[in-house]
Amino acid sequence: MALEKELDRINYELHLKQVTHDRRVKEHEEQAKKYKEQVEALKLEVLKKLEQENEK
Repeated sequence: MALEKELDRINYELHLKQVTHDRRVKEHEEQAKKYKEQVEALKLEVLKKLEQENEK
């Protein structure tokens, strides 16, 4: 019985760690997506300014 309780406790801890890990991975992926969008926006802005300079 004690071994079953210990196994249940270990499984619960592993589950919590997995949930935490999954949440952190999702947060990192969302942050990476935001950074990528910011980089793309800056690229477009720079290209637009370069085109405007070339037209002068």
